[in-house]
Amino acid sequence: MAKLSKFDTGMIIAFAVVIVLGIAGWWYTGSLVVEAKDRIVSSNSTLQNLAKFQFTPDDKNIAILQANTKAYNDAVAPVLESKLAPPHSKLAAIKPMDPVSWKANVLNPALERMRKAAKDNSISIPDNFFFGFARFQSALPRDKDTEPLGKQLLAVEYAVNLLVANGGPPAIRAIKSVRRTFDEVERPVNAPSTTALAPEEITGTSVISGDGLYRAYPLEVTFTGRIDTMRKLLDGLASAPEVFAVRWVSIRNNKKDSPKLSDLNQMFPSTNPSPSTFPGAPAAPAKVPGPQFLFGDEDIDFVIRFDLIEWLGVKNMMAHLEEQKSRPAPPGAKGKPSAANKGSKP
Repeated sequence: MAKLSKFDTGMIIAFAVVIVLGIAGWWYTGSLVVEAKDRIVSSNSTLQNLAKFQFTPDDKNIAILQANTKAYNDAVAPVLESKLAPPHSKLAAIKPMDPVSWKANVLNPALERMRKAAKDNSISIPDNFFFGFARFQSALPRDKDTEPLGKQLLAVEYAVNLLVANGGPPAIRAIKSVRRTFDEVERPVNAPSTTALAPEEITGTSVISGDGLYRAYPLEVTFTGRIDTMRKLLDGLASAPEVFAVRWVSIRNNKKDSPKLSDLNQMFPSTNPSPSTFPGAPAAPAKVPGPQFLFGDEDIDFVIRFDLIEWLGVKNMMAHLEEQKSRPAPPGAKGKPSAANKGSKP
């Protein structure tokens, strides 16, 4: 028998190794496939068992849920009423009134009080400043508009009093503008967004929350002062008899640039003693500059947007929800076809 060459021997060994590896790989892969099939069967069995249960609540469960919701509302309502409709709130006392009387006895005295407070504290305000109510110097509101206007005026005067309480410059130097929504102006629902606004006007109107719990009156005040003034204003709004919700605050520092390194020697001159001009005389004492501020003494322009929240109550919320339920479905909604799409093909 002829002796195998080294090449043939090597090839036989290589083929044997390949066969062994192939068998091992087939065995390992086969075990994974079997395991995967077992998991699929187990998952299908679990799914079929879950499908036997009824997840849609029946009438009994719905009744229990409604009863629990009512019990929750009955328990929470007194707490909400006491916190969000405080007994010291003046909003409930503001009712519609005769426009001439409202202007003479409500608006004009409030404007004079705010102007006098600003003047007494050396706080600058623009000439002929009406704190957001300039349009009523030559016109009268409708009777029904005096109520929301009175509530806006109450919020404006409260915010101005908080600012004036800082005592004038440098804490607060100027009240530059007061803006509000012009709820008294009726505009078409589809009015273009490009409609020009008055200088004192904020886009939009006061709004009732989706659940009918409260009405929000947006207001905006622009003033110049120090950072502590804004802190005190926020603290005052948070602890007010009324409920205020701060939406945003804009801050612009009047000192736009930091001091340059080359300016520091002038701001903080050397305190070394000056040499004496007479032999044997003591050196003249150096002039020590007073405190110099790099930061913290600059004026800041603030714009604060906040809402006056008028709490309407849980009863109003329930009535609001019932009203929504009783409204007819809009055209095209699921249910009976409306006249607009009656007879149309699906």
